[in-house]
Amino acid sequence: METINLVWIKRDLRTSDHLPLQAAEEAGLPYRILFIWEPDILAQPDQSERHRRFEWESLQDMNQRLRPWNRLVELCYGSAVEVLDWFCQEYK
Repeated sequence: METINLVWIKRDLRTSDHLPLQAAEEAGLPYRILFIWEPDILAQPDQSERHRRFEWESLQDMNQRLRPWNRLVELCYGSAVEVLDWFCQEYK
């Protein structure tokens, strides 16, 4: 089982001055970058299409900026527990 680091992008949708990304890069292990659209959060009354559009555009910008380093933010849909559990089953 491959050992990796996992960077979970939640609210900090940028690449510059991003300490978890910097730490993952400096750790010397392979790493995956993850963003999760969680159904419970999407169903909250303070969420809107405008929020989703902002997230989508920010994530696309992040991926464009990460592309020269062969990195990308992987987009997932599901509960955080389920998504992270899957990663824990696949990787150490």
